[in-house]
Amino acid sequence: MSLTLNNATDFLAKRDGIDKTLKVIRYTSRLLLAGSLPRYAPELGAQLKALEGSLGTTRKALKLGKFLGGVKNLRSITPRTSHAALKLVAGVGDTVYLFMEQLQWMIKVGLLSKRHADSLSYVSAWFELVGYCGSITLATLLQQESLELELKILDDLARSRQTDESWGPQDERKVQARLSELRAVRTLRTLSILQDAADSFLALADIQKSGKLLQNPALQAAAGLLSAVISGYTKWPGVKP
Repeated sequence: MSLTLNNATDFLAKRDGIDKTLKVIRYTSRLLLAGSLPRYAPELGAQLKALEGSLGTTRKALKLGKFLGGVKNLRSITPRTSHAALKLVAGVGDTVYLFMEQLQWMIKVGLLSKRHADSLSYVSAWFELVGYCGSITLATLLQQESLELELKILDDLARSRQTDESWGPQDERKVQARLSELRAVRTLRTLSILQDAADSFLALADIQKSGKLLQNPALQAAAGLLSAVISGYTKWPGVKP
């Protein structure tokens, strides 16, 4: 209980922790609104609708200045960086999207005119989608490299067991620890791919304003909630290996 409380305190002390918590609440509200709740409890439905809209604006405010982290990461990418092109695509898409989120927040609170709100949202969604495509492609390549490395380690392990007379329990533990680490990282990366895929669906829905699939309120809410739960889990203290 004490550990859970400490983890929750650390989680909510960070901007990302608050953002992911609000994201879970927001998309849970949207999922309830997509069902029959508004028809049977219109007053509660109206309250949830107001809450959902308010949380959307609040989450944009929480992203103020966050694009600077993206700029910092982009500056660290050089031609010698592994998978530099994909990291550049993912980084530019995410950084521009975060910057435009600030402008959209300013429009929401009345600091900027609403005249260009739709076009700004459209361009922002495109950069967001580009960032996710780059991130998913990069993560998929890293997964493949991780699998190839694990197969190599397993092959070396089998050979060492048969031919290395000095092979002992300590060597075995080191190799197994390395394999466990690789698998843990791969599991988190798989969750990250699922999260980016769900967020890509939402970005596509913002770009393509028609279509039964993309504009299905329940599917949008489910995708957002899936993304929120995964991101909350991966940001939880002590989860990352």
